[in-house]
Amino acid sequence: LRKVDVGRVQTPKECYYFLNIVGAGLPVDAMETAEKFKFLGNPAYTLATLWHAMKLRSYPLRMEIDGMAVCQESMFVEVSNTRYTGTNFLIAPEASPDDGLLDITLLAKLSRRRLLRLFPTIYKGRHVRYPEISTFQAKEIRITAPENLMLAPDGEIRGCTPATITCLHRDLKIFAPG
Repeated sequence: LRKVDVGRVQTPKECYYFLNIVGAGLPVDAMETAEKFKFLGNPAYTLATLWHAMKLRSYPLRMEIDGMAVCQESMFVEVSNTRYTGTNFLIAPEASPDDGLLDITLLAKLSRRRLLRLFPTIYKGRHVRYPEISTFQAKEIRITAPENLMLAPDGEIRGCTPATITCLHRDLKIFAPG
């Protein structure tokens, strides 16, 4: 048995939990599109992500990360308890599911050319080396704007902002390989 952290999302209308990741912005857009192309298998999410990334849609995110104000025009925010998201994106290379912290990844608005150069680096986690990516670790994240931005916990679309995301340190026992 191993104790792992659990993420809790509190919105004005509901409270729910996640073990892997909760995203907003591009991840939600990609999930909605990938659902239509499931017949392609694993590449569906990658293709949907690239398609929506090329649209360059951004969101005026306003957040508090352990009380520190962060405001920026972003294509997405991902709050991770583990390292991977989607089919095989190494979104949070430093994440650990039992450290008492959630890893936050923000992608700032950027050009198509820059996006095409940056996109392949997410498979090996090298995207975090680029200035358009901001990373943080925190126990609590409050996303206050924009309002009604859809959230995607663990591959499901559920809830919307404003939301408070909290790490419940080693709150769940799971079976894990030795």
